[in-house]
Amino acid sequence: MMHISSTTNMHHCLWPAISLPLSIKFITYDADKDRSVMKQYKIDGYPTLMMKTKDDKVIDSFINLVDFSEEKSNCTKEVSLEQWTLENPVLYTFRVFNEDTLLYESRFGNRSIEVTTHGFYLNKKHIKLIGLNRHQSYPYVGYAMPSNAQKKDADICKYELGLNTVRSSHYPPSKHFLDRCDEIGLLVFNEIPGWQHIGDIEWQEVAIKNTHEMIYRDYNHPSIFIWGTRINESPDNDSFYQKTNETAKTLDKYRPTGGVRNFPGSTLYEDVYTYNDFVHRGTNKGLESRMKITKKDVPYMVTEYNGHMYPTKKFDNEFHRVEHTKRHLNVQQYNHASNDIIGAIGWCMFDYNTHKDFGSGDRICYHGVMDIFRIPKYAASVYGVNIDTPYLEVLSGLNIGEQEASEIKEVYVMTNADFVRFKINEDVIGDFYPNASEEYKDLPNPPVIIRDFIGNMIHENESYSKKDCDTLKEVLLSIMQKGMNISLRLKIKMLMFLRKHKLSMDQAAKFYEKYVGKWGLASITYTFDAYKDNKIVASKKIGSTDKHLLTAVIDDPIISETDTYQTTKVVVKHVNELFNNMIYSSEIIKVTIDGPVELIGPDTLPLLGGSTGFYLKTIQKKGLATITISSHNLEPVSITVEIK
Repeated sequence: MMHISSTTNMHHCLWPAISLPLSIKFITYDADKDRSVMKQYKIDGYPTLMMKTKDDKVIDSFINLVDFSEEKSNCTKEVSLEQWTLENPVLYTFRVFNEDTLLYESRFGNRSIEVTTHGFYLNKKHIKLIGLNRHQSYPYVGYAMPSNAQKKDADICKYELGLNTVRSSHYPPSKHFLDRCDEIGLLVFNEIPGWQHIGDIEWQEVAIKNTHEMIYRDYNHPSIFIWGTRINESPDNDSFYQKTNETAKTLDKYRPTGGVRNFPGSTLYEDVYTYNDFVHRGTNKGLESRMKITKKDVPYMVTEYNGHMYPTKKFDNEFHRVEHTKRHLNVQQYNHASNDIIGAIGWCMFDYNTHKDFGSGDRICYHGVMDIFRIPKYAASVYGVNIDTPYLEVLSGLNIGEQEASEIKEVYVMTNADFVRFKINEDVIGDFYPNASEEYKDLPNPPVIIRDFIGNMIHENESYSKKDCDTLKEVLLSIMQKGMNISLRLKIKMLMFLRKHKLSMDQAAKFYEKYVGKWGLASITYTFDAYKDNKIVASKKIGSTDKHLLTAVIDDPIISETDTYQTTKVVVKHVNELFNNMIYSSEIIKVTIDGPVELIGPDTLPLLGGSTGFYLKTIQKKGLATITISSHNLEPVSITVEIK
């Protein structure tokens, strides 16, 4: 018999109500002979466990095997299980049979969780929680999307946004989403439905029932690390919230509870004080301190920040989109620097449909770091930089007409590489490193901030001494950042330089045009090469080209129908020859389908922020479908999807 080495306490399972007696059937995996064996056990009780490993091999073990016959007492057989971690989310399956009929099946994981005033611990390992809230909202259909779309959102959380946590705001999510979080190692804050409103006694009884139903349905998901037992952003209500919390504790004594509020000094009914902190407005601190909010030495977690404080569309001007990014950076810097905060979960992942009194007049809340089609905004890079694969995102189109006074003063580059080599045309400006700015020193992957656009070009092109070239560069870069409000020291140095070389102010201005403004050049290409271990792992070129085109990328080119229809998403972009997104493109695209899929939503769509998306759905037919995307000014592009 094969055992997997581990001594950690098993994640406890919530067992269904099943009539007794039962006939329990095990599938046994014989490691020595590499084969499966069927075994039949006749017992009068449950639960029994058929353990199934991540690679679909089954282990012959059982736990809490209870015998209800008169001759025998209850007995337990202990087994060793591998731990469920974020890096290696090992899952096991148990099945309960009556004769040959499968009565119940569920997966679980083996892990321990602990929350203290000093942090969150998974299997006794400290983890700073970095997350976003998720509304289960999709364009044109609301929440009515099948399993593969729900699972794709979990993949986006982990593999595109680099999160270790997601909050199911403000209702339990699709079971398919939770299943995928279990599979990939993504922690979930699960909470009961509601927002701000508390109704009458009858209404409260429904909410208490919701608490029971949420935990009963979702108990066996190892990804869930906390139960939200409070209506989001609602006032205190002692009797009501004592009952919701007691309900949770009765059903699950192993997980902590939290209740999300948006005001300080709230009564704490739960284990963790969970708080929506919207203090940050760009120039002030990122988050409030725990003691200012709770005045108690209790575990503390921020469950929302930003969001409505700075709504941002992916087609806003560059300054706005970069500022949106900086605000997320500022909050996460505070989160990482603070030992009093378990973690911080931002509002929110995706833009979402809303009621008529909110949003931007179009019933869409633009609070996400991605748009409603899951297309990233700049702010997504604050989280995406934490993925395991090479990452590089330049937060600028480097168009002088987009900049104040037509001057590019700085460029933020988000990367998980060691450094970025920056070139203008073929001139190497320099190597720029993360953590160059003290304001982001506690982030695991701080931004690279480039404020030097001259490098050694003055030394290479002018015949002055190195000291004079350094002086000229220092003055030019200072004028670029501050205008003519430069320090007296630099003004004196520049006057001495001009006098030494017998140059006029008009001649001095030419230096600025040449090395800062770079006006008059036939073309400029900016190159950003990300280096890891002295090797280029990612590269980005930005510049203006005459050739423009449409691109279309499909999530899943092969779809298999299950018990429902399935979907796949297509993202369409207007780009130039360097694949730079044309952020202000106003192209209208037309979608034409030939084959066994249907379009969700209209077939004519505007490009917003130079891009858009659409979903395709299966129609209970198999075969190959061709999707053609066309516009008035650009060559059409086609993609295919196979339905199996």
